[in-house]
Amino acid sequence: VSLAGLKFATQSEPSQVVKLRCEELQRCSLFSPTASADDPYDLGRCEQLLPHLSVRYTCQPAIRNRFLCADTYSTISCDNRQKLMVLDAVLTDKFNLFKYGRCPNTANPSQGASHCPETNVFDDVKRQCDSRPSCTIGALHSVRPGCARPNLLLLYAC
Repeated sequence: VSLAGLKFATQSEPSQVVKLRCEELQRCSLFSPTASADDPYDLGRCEQLLPHLSVRYTCQPAIRNRFLCADTYSTISCDNRQKLMVLDAVLTDKFNLFKYGRCPNTANPSQGASHCPETNVFDDVKRQCDSRPSCTIGALHSVRPGCARPNLLLLYAC
């Protein structure tokens, strides 16, 4: 019986059961000794399937982020001989990205520094940081005339 075979024994999608019980853990149990009878994620009703259960679960690297304010540096690194893998790098004049952080607003139209389109700098940052255990990166890219000094939003994994 594969994980799909559990669909008939649970009230929920089996993949949701695995995700709820196991995501971001090194070890997990699909069965909860404290589950109530009306718990849609309880696999206790599936006892007859347990000896035949097989689950294949692939661990994905955790995506990390760094939001660097204009004119600043930061070092990103990995642990235990892992290497950096840059996933995205964008220069932006957005200064309040709730999920990632807040920087001073460098846009000042009265002084000729307006909001400008985002600039993808993925290739530059990838070339600088990919496959290294650590990398110091700066939000120091050249400013286009008439634009606010950009902040750098960086997404990476190890």
